[in-house]
Amino acid sequence: MVLELYSDGPSCNIVIGLAGTPAEVAWQKDVASGLGLNLPASLNYERQFWSLPAAVERASVLPSRLIAELEAIQPETFVARAGNGIIYYRGGSARKSTPSPESLNRRVKEMFDPKGILPTFDATLRTDSPVFGIP
Repeated sequence: MVLELYSDGPSCNIVIGLAGTPAEVAWQKDVASGLGLNLPASLNYERQFWSLPAAVERASVLPSRLIAELEAIQPETFVARAGNGIIYYRGGSARKSTPSPESLNRRVKEMFDPKGILPTFDATLRTDSPVFGIP
């Protein structure tokens, strides 16, 4: 299944990909058609987006907050994974960083490391750093 939004200019496009048995896909196509989603599409927008040399920013929000986040960021171009709330974008406003929940981090550490063997959580460590396996 694919449920994505993308923009390469002033308009926003939605792309859906259907999966399942032939009967399930036929039913999904009927439902999508009823919603006005009946134009054939490809995933070329993905290749085009990543082929540009400009730096890409990333935001991750609850899927229910995706549209509000796009409205707040106002990106020039974007590809958004609507099913999981991940937005890759260029241009637009800088996102406000959220403060680290230090009291929660401390309680979790105390619960799972009562002897203090592990290092304390460093709030300055970015979760998009290579330490977490994200290039």
